[in-house]
Amino acid sequence: MEKQPRNSLRQTTQTYQMPKNVDTRGPWRWIGAALIGLGMVFTGYVLLRSTTQNGNAQDLDDKDKAGPPLFVEWNKPDLAIIISGQMQGYLQPCGCSDPQKGGLTRRYNFVQSLKDRGWPVAAVDLGDIAQPSGPQQRLKYVYSMKALKVMGYQAIGIGKNEFLMPLTEALGHYSANFPQPRLVAANLAETTKGGLFHALNVRQGEIFTIGNLKAGLIGAIGPVTAKEIEKGLPPTEKDIRILDKDTALPATLKILTDNKVDLSILLYQGQENEAKDCAKVLHEAHLKNRAIVPVRILVCLTKEEEPPSLPIKDASAPNTSIITIGHKGRYVGVVGIWKTAKGMDVKYQLVAMGPEQATKPGKTNPVMDLMEKYAQEVRDGNFLARFPRDNHEVQVALKDARYVGTAVCAGCHDDANKVWEKTRHAHAYDTLVKARDPKLRQFDGECIACHTVGFKHHTGYYDPPPGATPEKAEKHNLKLLDVGCESCHGPGSAHANNPNNKDLYSLINPYGPKEKELNPKTPAVVRDDLRKKRMSRMDYVLCQKCHDIENDVHWANVPFQQKWDQIAHPSLKKGVDSAKVK
Repeated sequence: MEKQPRNSLRQTTQTYQMPKNVDTRGPWRWIGAALIGLGMVFTGYVLLRSTTQNGNAQDLDDKDKAGPPLFVEWNKPDLAIIISGQMQGYLQPCGCSDPQKGGLTRRYNFVQSLKDRGWPVAAVDLGDIAQPSGPQQRLKYVYSMKALKVMGYQAIGIGKNEFLMPLTEALGHYSANFPQPRLVAANLAETTKGGLFHALNVRQGEIFTIGNLKAGLIGAIGPVTAKEIEKGLPPTEKDIRILDKDTALPATLKILTDNKVDLSILLYQGQENEAKDCAKVLHEAHLKNRAIVPVRILVCLTKEEEPPSLPIKDASAPNTSIITIGHKGRYVGVVGIWKTAKGMDVKYQLVAMGPEQATKPGKTNPVMDLMEKYAQEVRDGNFLARFPRDNHEVQVALKDARYVGTAVCAGCHDDANKVWEKTRHAHAYDTLVKARDPKLRQFDGECIACHTVGFKHHTGYYDPPPGATPEKAEKHNLKLLDVGCESCHGPGSAHANNPNNKDLYSLINPYGPKEKELNPKTPAVVRDDLRKKRMSRMDYVLCQKCHDIENDVHWANVPFQQKWDQIAHPSLKKGVDSAKVK
């Protein structure tokens, strides 16, 4: 996965009372819209502690881990709509650190917790379910769709990631055979009867009735996303046409009106500024033609990792609440709807998919079973062999450099090896073997990359020499288990063959101190500053390749010097015989 920047923002848990239907016909409509905007500032309130109760969520004795309070002062809604999106292939937390957010298993537990309350529940997703790239992209997409089907998702938008898989391949592996969850895109050509995408079970929108409420849901691709899609499409997909949304959407909304829906939802593949413009256009279309139903909920893309607690409102479309939900399935939004004599009351709650939604030890659920099957397919399909390799920086400089394994390094660097053996790095691979829910993590390249030596590079783990027998391939892999010397220093064959070649030292240890920092004549304050900059660079460029925000949620909370002290190892002692590559 691409390394993500760290974000220390803390989310405030709030519930939001969305405005009721606004009368936009009279001369006071702009004053009313302004009052709504002012009211938003004061409508959020911090809730009292109250956790969901269900048969799957884990019982936690530590109240600080019980999760944020949920649904305070909510009575049973006529419909609870769960909103997700921009999952980007993140099926589950990796488990390397706690508490991590996200995971389809936890989401299933949360959905069930609402159903256990007796609430009528529907679920929708903005799209970008697929991973942007990678050998496991297609398999992840299929299992994601299967999991969302188990959860009862009604409809899903189509994101850029799905278009660039490419789309026909994505549809061929799931939607062509399973119409639910329905993929929706009002401005994608050939979604009407007789069209290619109609045959693959894509529609302009979807209408569903749950309880006593009928909802209409449509999808749309914004102009910026459409250009990105057009630019990235492979030649085989160049016949895909994305139509003008300002023409397609009003026509589709009129269909919802004709079907007398109580609520309309738009899944919009565009950023917030585009979403506001779209909401304005649709609001003006509604004012001109009452046959075009107003959009009450608009879900759009966001560049932010963490979602806001409240929906976005804009005076140009006072009936519409714009929702963003963050990335990677860490959160879902819940819209509660109550039908009243005057229209509808609507509330919103942001919910983190944290440890409080985890499955109880010894229990299971259908999505957990799917994750186990996914892990089995990854193993049986030998996906480790499908991951691309490139040259490490050392291999760029020395084309014949190869990985030799920690044992070879230990032949000279015995003191350093003794330090390493006491660290968790020395047992990194074993943590994958012991992992559960799902098992078989040692066959998943996205895990292996940070638990073995050199997996991303030539001659690293699972890249034995060409023509190697099974026995030699196994020996090659065994010597590169765990996070060893070459995980940080790069392939060490050249140094092992000629340890006295000082020209190699800076190449295999680019984060070591330079002459100015070592010189006692350099002022102490300057030496200290040089060291801090060097350590900071090592932290960001090297360590955070694995200890990133996804896999080590506590990394930013502990000073890097304290972490370094746990693994720091002495330099090579003089007079030790060199080790030869065998």
